[in-house]
Amino acid sequence: MEFGISLYIMLSHLLELALVNLSSEKKEKILKDLEKILDYFSQIKELKLEEKEVSFPKFKEENLKEDLPKTDLKVLEKILKLAPRKEKGYFKTKPIL
Repeated sequence: MEFGISLYIMLSHLLELALVNLSSEKKEKILKDLEKILDYFSQIKELKLEEKEVSFPKFKEENLKEDLPKTDLKVLEKILKLAPRKEKGYFKTKPIL
């Protein structure tokens, strides 16, 4: 499937919105990758999935570990040291609205 100019325009628009500048070589690589992805989705669309029964893997609850939050203050301190701006132990960013 050929996506051509419209895909290029969409990519250029996204890069502009994200304030990202890329070389034309990188843009071409991204465009080729996007075309491959969209081609793959086009192939998936052609499958008749309505006729297939949906199945999910079955897990035994006793094999699952409890998800407990962990706070490692040393790691948090190291991460905050790398932040360009911080305030009261949090990352500080520019307002977005």
